Amino acid sequence: MLGMILTAMSAMCQNEVVSAVLQTGSEVKYYTGAGALVKAYNDAAQSGSVITLTAGSFSTPTNITKSVKIYGQGWETDAEAGIAPTVISGGLNFYSGSDDEPLTDVVLEGVYMTGDLSVKQTDGMVASKFRSTGFVINGEKASSITLRQCYLDGMNVGGYSVAGLDVHNSFIRGRLYGFDAERQILMDHCILRQNNDYGSFRAIYTNCIFGSGYHTSVDSGSTVKNCIFQGASTEAGIQENCWFGVNVSTLFTDAANMDYAEGRTFTLSAPTDYIGTDGTQVGINGGTYGWNRIPTTPIVKSLQISVDGKRLNVTHQAETR
Repeated sequence: MLGMILTAMSAMCQNEVVSAVLQTGSEVKYYTGAGALVKAYNDAAQSGSVITLTAGSFSTPTNITKSVKIYGQGWETDAEAGIAPTVISGGLNFYSGSDDEPLTDVVLEGVYMTGDLSVKQTDGMVASKFRSTGFVINGEKASSITLRQCYLDGMNVGGYSVAGLDVHNSFIRGRLYGFDAERQILMDHCILRQNNDYGSFRAIYTNCIFGSGYHTSVDSGSTVKNCIFQGASTEAGIQENCWFGVNVSTLFTDAANMDYAEGRTFTLSAPTDYIGTDGTQVGINGGTYGWNRIPTTPIVKSLQISVDGKRLNVTHQAETR
């Protein structure tokens, strides 16, 4: 049954239908149109439901107060991989409404939000392979949050003492704000493009690449290991095996800058020159979660849907990406 849900997301490429499929236990419901995500979310259970979206544009439920999993087709067009983006018009706010009963086992993958991803009252969220205007933590009751392989215009944790925020292999274009949560934030194998604001950013930075401006803003309470800096040396934090004053015009093979562009790989020109003490390559392609924007869901090659009484019958042929 779960296979039906995960493969239905690519139906748009075959049938030109913007749609959402909701699975709750063994029950499956199918929705079409721009409001399909809202309808699927409204019918979802308080926990355990899976919502899978095709490519196309969807209205946003805005507030997600249920422990759901949402899967999209991707956040960037990739003709070779057969991917067209799943666009959510607006942001998504995840919160339970109760500090004592947080959302749990929340998953978000493969979507392009035109607003922020905002989180509070959650415990154990994984958001991957998505793009949004920013990531925001709006309260102290947030713990064990993992972001990976994503594009963010900025991050704002508001100074809250989030109990565990790990960001892996991601591109952050703009400012970091409110990073004073006693180093409970891990930034690992990320590209931090440009600091557009002033402030102190206290975190654990490992195997990252820092663009201009960041060398003056890493807080003295930070740990900085195996990082490349475009700027000059900084005395902030505990430093180990870092490179300063690196010329970014020759750092990558695919462009002479750190700007983001669709399909860009950020492959290092001399990867063996930048190896961390942990044995992994510095930058967005190293570590456990190498830079990869393709969702884990398979592609549908054929799809037939019929209704028999109260039963939804789906026949499909799919292949992995």
